[in-house]
Amino acid sequence: MDSIPDNDSPDNELPPEPVSGSVLFHPLFRIGHELLEIAAHLEDEKFDNASKELVIHRYLEATGGGEKLRATIDEYGALYQSYCYDETTCDREIDRLTTRRDRVRAARKRLVDALQSFLQQAGIKKVQGDIFTFQRYANGGQKPIRVADWVRPRDLQPELQKVSARLAGPVWDRIVRDLLQTDPDLWRELTGTPAEPAIDYNIDMQAVRARLEFGDVIPGITLDERGEHVRLK
Repeated sequence: MDSIPDNDSPDNELPPEPVSGSVLFHPLFRIGHELLEIAAHLEDEKFDNASKELVIHRYLEATGGGEKLRATIDEYGALYQSYCYDETTCDREIDRLTTRRDRVRAARKRLVDALQSFLQQAGIKKVQGDIFTFQRYANGGQKPIRVADWVRPRDLQPELQKVSARLAGPVWDRIVRDLLQTDPDLWRELTGTPAEPAIDYNIDMQAVRARLEFGDVIPGITLDERGEHVRLK
């Protein structure tokens, strides 16, 4: 490894960027060619972890000791710090791009939502320019299910519930539910816990949909309209 140049030396400047992809030079060290090759090996997805570890072990074993070992450790530390710096830079760029993506996505949605509401209010199905055409289409698939905020799953009829037990061992939900309903004292004796904290109640949406589509009325739960969307052609 080259020594650190004096302040008066014309070489006292940042070294050129390495050839090995994303590795950045630490300003206090010149990382040798051999370690740069190892860095390129570490970043190459063709090699597995065992191969990468072996290359590093051979590099460290070849240093022997004394002054060469000290120089090697300094190079190794410089490479490590350069990776830390590079990782931080990437994280900041990811945050910046994520923020930008979310802003663009929200703006795109506002643009199409505003056009859709305008077309709906005007009773227009399609608007056409020389290049682009926007048209309203009905959403496909099943009608969405709307559940009021005040609906509690545990208050629904049992056939409209999904009951799950939070236990360490495998227990069938139906057996648990039947046991709770028929003999809660036995449940408490077997598990050592009260019934309520061990059970989760959720809405069985498939059962609810079947009932609603058949025409039954479930308080607080209704089938909503499919709605529509605007498509650019």
